[in-house]
Amino acid sequence: MSTGELPAHDHAARRDRLRGELAGYGIALLYVTDPVNVRYLTGFTGTYGRLLLAGDAGDDRLVTDGRYTRRAAAQAPDLPAVLARDPVPVVLDALGGATSAADGGGLGVEADHLTWADAYGLEERVDGHGHHLVATEHLVAAHRQVKDAAEIARLARACAITEEALSWLVAELVAPGRTERELATALERRFVDRGADGVAFPSIVAGGPNGATPHHEPGQRPLARGELLTVDCGALVDGYHADHTRT
Repeated sequence: MSTGELPAHDHAARRDRLRGELAGYGIALLYVTDPVNVRYLTGFTGTYGRLLLAGDAGDDRLVTDGRYTRRAAAQAPDLPAVLARDPVPVVLDALGGATSAADGGGLGVEADHLTWADAYGLEERVDGHGHHLVATEHLVAAHRQVKDAAEIARLARACAITEEALSWLVAELVAPGRTERELATALERRFVDRGADGVAFPSIVAGGPNGATPHHEPGQRPLARGELLTVDCGALVDGYHADHTRT
């Protein structure tokens, strides 16, 4: 298992690749609201963050609030951060300055992420300023499907940690009398000790008849000699998930 430095993400290059598609959708400005997509395109991990992706890279903006001033500067140093609890005025200002807006380009939104209420409210305010919404689906996700070298390295690290921890669990801890919860807790602690940020999802440890229950939650049932044990687990490394199941 490698413990060296992971290659850096090139968030600007990702934004530029996506930027090249906006005109084809009639979009002057893309309003990215899905936190996973915001992180993919900027590196920002705060719970409140919006990316305004413009036709000109110099007009891109990261919208967040005062809780994340320092985090935005550290994680997305190449993007101007605008602090605003209500992002719509920032969106309208950016849309008004977008060169393609005058040519009929609209505000692209992530229709597969916005609630109906949010989309309706945004549309009312945008329409009132002479603009319109352009619904997109899976626009960023299509880019995320193709992993670059930095992403592959993180996936490989997450898988290596998961494999090592699972092998350790079987060799050192699995024995009659151990409870499912005891094994799950030890496994997840091992992930962190070996360099993971945490778990990709709550670990499933299912002994005996519990192995027939999909997504069983580990309980206090002790393992018995001669019965099957199913473990479904994964480590999390810098936002990238592993997923291993062994019986």
